[in-house]
Amino acid sequence: MLGLLQFIDSSDIREYNRDTYFTPAEWAVLVSRSMKRSVEEKIEALQYLVNQYTADEFKEETIWPLYGDERDLSPFREVVIETVRIWKEALEARFETEGTVFEASLCEQGCSGLGKKCQYFSGYEKSMGISAERKTGIFG
Repeated sequence: MLGLLQFIDSSDIREYNRDTYFTPAEWAVLVSRSMKRSVEEKIEALQYLVNQYTADEFKEETIWPLYGDERDLSPFREVVIETVRIWKEALEARFETEGTVFEASLCEQGCSGLGKKCQYFSGYEKSMGISAERKTGIFG
């Protein structure tokens, strides 16, 4: 299954779960929550899940929705499709600099970002401290 275990960040937890069966919905949550994989890798993995499994196979009852009213939730497969669309759109937007300010921030992983140190830049490359030739993922 596309090496989805790589999205479990802890090597110990990854090894412990090597033979665990996860539903596609559970895999989607694990993929999206990985802190060590790039957004491009996450998009590829989520797209794989959407292409391989139907809405019924996602078995969304195996996950707990974080947001929204549970009576008004979209089918989880549709949420994954929308997440992929939004992430792709965000990746494309990083190169649209007209009227845009980019923020580079430093904060501890897992914190809300309160009190984070920020610096503002006129372009994506400047905010990431990279050359124009090396445009890589902003989330990974």
